[in-house]
Amino acid sequence: MRKRMRPYVYHDFDEFDYISIDTRGFLGWDPEFDIDTCKDQENFWLFSVDIAEGNGGDSSVINIFQVNPMNSDEIKNVVNPGAMYDFFKFSQVARFKSNEHVIEDFAKVLYTLAVDIFYSENVKMIIEYNTYGTVLFNYLRQIFPQRNDFDDEMIVKFKHRHDSRSLKPGIKLKSDNKAIFCQNFAKLYKINRLDLTDEVTVTEASLFGTLPNGSYGAQMGNDDVIMTCITATEFFNTTDYADFVEEILDFIDPELHDEMEAILFRDSDQQGDLQYDIYDLLK
Repeated sequence: MRKRMRPYVYHDFDEFDYISIDTRGFLGWDPEFDIDTCKDQENFWLFSVDIAEGNGGDSSVINIFQVNPMNSDEIKNVVNPGAMYDFFKFSQVARFKSNEHVIEDFAKVLYTLAVDIFYSENVKMIIEYNTYGTVLFNYLRQIFPQRNDFDDEMIVKFKHRHDSRSLKPGIKLKSDNKAIFCQNFAKLYKINRLDLTDEVTVTEASLFGTLPNGSYGAQMGNDDVIMTCITATEFFNTTDYADFVEEILDFIDPELHDEMEAILFRDSDQQGDLQYDIYDLLK
């Protein structure tokens, strides 16, 4: 991670001036990211969000990732892909972190990013459903009442209990799933499914690990930012992610698409051509 990390930079947006919120020192952008692409309809985004009270303690965080295909070298290293979904990753493009903004102001920042700065139709949010989750949801629905375009469908739904039959907005972190999420994150990072570049994120990651009581957390300092990266990986297991990939496949470089297919189907002869095209059966 340290080899890839770089200091994030500040960009001035009129949209934040309109709502009288200063994000300088809180919102950073990857210096190699082109912010003019935020509104492009062929780009797809995941916001991973953690909410705190904003009283100087824990930080509220918005971690923004672009869902995009792996590069050619990464594609070649994919082992035993099961579907085209396995050739896509999350690339970190921006990070907001603050322990000063109260929940209402944090909601305004989140809304402005998701609806005004990015193309909202292509934004999904994973929001940790903690003490303040319901409060944040209500703010998102009610702020800017004269022009509120927030859509509940932006929030990714998960089971809040392992035995639940229904999906609810937000993701619940509990003692019985946090360790699994952390282990999945480590595995996915090693196989190039995550590209983390923010200096703050990498610093937190370097201090994150197993605690004396066997749980996972910051061995020093905070873990608010790295935890949003960990919960972000749960998006890979959702139909929302599958829908994103299906859309992106219509836009990507044909050569990259062919390379993915070649690796996906390279063992088909040895497997008795089990990976057939269902449409061939209908001819």
